[in-house]
Amino acid sequence: MKKLGFSILIFILLFLFLNQLVKVDGIPLNDINLPYTTLSKPSTITLSTTIKVDKFYSYLFFGKVSASKIKILVENDEIFELGTVSGNLWPKAIVVKIPEKFYNKKVNLKVILFGVYDIGIHYTPVLTDQKAANLHATLIKVFRQDFYIFSQGITFIVGIILILSSLKFEKNIEKSIFYTGLSSIFTFLMLFDFQFRAYSGDISTFIFFRKIFISSAVLAQCFNVIGFSSLLNKNKKIFLLPTLILLSIFFAFNSLSSFNLLSSILNVYIIILSSSIFYLVYKNKLKIFYFSTNFLILSILQTIYLLFTKASSEIMLPYGIVIFRTGISLILIKKFEEIVKEKENLKDLTFVDPMTQLFNRNIIENIPNKGKLILIDLDNFKELNDTLGHQFGDKILKEFADILKENTRSTDYVIRLGGDEFAIVTDTENPEQLVNRIRKNSIKKLKLDFSYGISNNFNFDKAYSVADKRLYTMKNEKKKLKK
Repeated sequence: MKKLGFSILIFILLFLFLNQLVKVDGIPLNDINLPYTTLSKPSTITLSTTIKVDKFYSYLFFGKVSASKIKILVENDEIFELGTVSGNLWPKAIVVKIPEKFYNKKVNLKVILFGVYDIGIHYTPVLTDQKAANLHATLIKVFRQDFYIFSQGITFIVGIILILSSLKFEKNIEKSIFYTGLSSIFTFLMLFDFQFRAYSGDISTFIFFRKIFISSAVLAQCFNVIGFSSLLNKNKKIFLLPTLILLSIFFAFNSLSSFNLLSSILNVYIIILSSSIFYLVYKNKLKIFYFSTNFLILSILQTIYLLFTKASSEIMLPYGIVIFRTGISLILIKKFEEIVKEKENLKDLTFVDPMTQLFNRNIIENIPNKGKLILIDLDNFKELNDTLGHQFGDKILKEFADILKENTRSTDYVIRLGGDEFAIVTDTENPEQLVNRIRKNSIKKLKLDFSYGISNNFNFDKAYSVADKRLYTMKNEKKKLKK
């Protein structure tokens, strides 16, 4: 509860700070106000009011405008234009200087907004001075526009590092790290939707790319769930099929009304995925993930709340993403480093077989009491040793040990029990698949087969007895086949 309370406190403080950035001293233009709304078709809205401009208060400040294009006219003279039919203006604070020829007069001000799928002025615009307008516009650029770009960079770099690490070390890094990296890449794509774009092409192309960005948000959260499930050896892909079905439907319909409806459905689905992460973390008491998970969930819920209620507020999602990605990635990398360090420490304690560089049987008492045991005994090794000599036999043992290393993970324990008998302690979900892959490589490279036994509930003494019986059953079956 303490970490939840701390997460909420930090979230609220950051939220209050960001919302303070749009509050500028000046004359509020209450008539130039438009509640945020989604559109069923592209629309143009004109707002107007009367203002008096002087040399002190001669700048218009808009903290946040949802529109594709904006025009500002004073006495029907166009003084400002930004965007196109498919622009994305909302991340940018807009500052407009009113020409001097309108000073000390009451003049008509018109704001013309064009929106493709949404439109709105989130905060009441103000008539203010140059210093205040530029200061707040700069702060918004840093903490909104630039931070969104920064968060994209963070998620992309983290994603690439994690995915390349998992590819580089193949099975030496837990699947949770790979899925977290994949989730980061989709988050990187999703954050393009948060970027200011004055020019974005035609409307149909723009909608298509918005679908990609929204779909990326769903996939990012889906792979988050898979990552956490992998870490806990749970059913990893329970959400993958419904995710793909929903996204297929999303891309199947092209009208703006269906886009808005399906976007709302996907937002609800993101809440479900987020709740699953929250459940997994707290159900399994993964305390090291509490703060980063709490912050992400709060930011997702706040963003979706804004989308449904159309309330005017700063979106916290990019901040939640950066905190979550950075926190989770550092934790997973640290966890992997601890595993590697633990293995190195065990090697330093003379638990290594000098010939094969695998663990020897001394390691057994230091193995965590979990996982599955695979027992392996090479076929006809004694005859091979007697016929071709011990030097050749030793060479075969070393090469077979290399095959075992190449096909197992850093979290697996590969042991030479003695002679031509080996054991693997692993938490893989499919030990049969693992041992068949090893067997296939051994036959291909060494022309050497082996018998094996598997015990699924690991307590070494009990598991050894079970696996040993299965191994010798397999050996006897092979002997019968030869006869």
